[in-house]
Amino acid sequence: MATYYIFRNGQQEGPYDQQTIINMRLSGDTYVWREGMADWLPISQVPELQQRNYPQGGYQQGGYQQGGYQQGGYQQPAYGYGYQEDDNELSLWGFYMKCLKDKYASFDGRARRKEYWSFALFNAIIYFIFYAVGIFLAVSTRSGTLALIVFGILGIYALGIIVPSLAVTVRRLHDIGKGGGWIFISCVPFVGGLILLVFTLLDSEAGENRFGPNPKGC
Repeated sequence: MATYYIFRNGQQEGPYDQQTIINMRLSGDTYVWREGMADWLPISQVPELQQRNYPQGGYQQGGYQQGGYQQGGYQQPAYGYGYQEDDNELSLWGFYMKCLKDKYASFDGRARRKEYWSFALFNAIIYFIFYAVGIFLAVSTRSGTLALIVFGILGIYALGIIVPSLAVTVRRLHDIGKGGGWIFISCVPFVGGLILLVFTLLDSEAGENRFGPNPKGC
């Protein structure tokens, strides 16, 4: 049986079963979450809880307000899910920073095509800039010391993105319903890399799969 958490009066409450939630006669804009949901939603938007008309009401002080959460508001539920910025609102740079900061070594969950290719795009841009600057310094200076420094920084960056690069690739495979072990297909001579490339170009598997909810929210 599904269990639900609610957020009101600046506090997280639960777990409750479905009937208990219904009997509580909560305001329709009270936020609710259960395992399997990618994000907190107003109770009026949760289909299985739409068995009556919800009274109108506002958000409680200390809770959710338009534009963000106040201090002392949202708390992450025990299962590890919680309020997350909508991926549909992230820019290409936002996805890149998500891979570096929030998902640096996360091999769980799913990554949509936009997240994967945003990370790849900015990595390519950074590599290009550093190579261009390094080559320019090597040609325009006699000692080449500055060029070595630039290439050294690039080498450190390259080492630093090994883990997030592997992580986002595994999550991209999860998004199309394949296990992370498929990343090793790139080791197959000649065709392995091409097959992995094709996998990264495929659209997300519809709905929730064994690796988590659809990152597109559909």
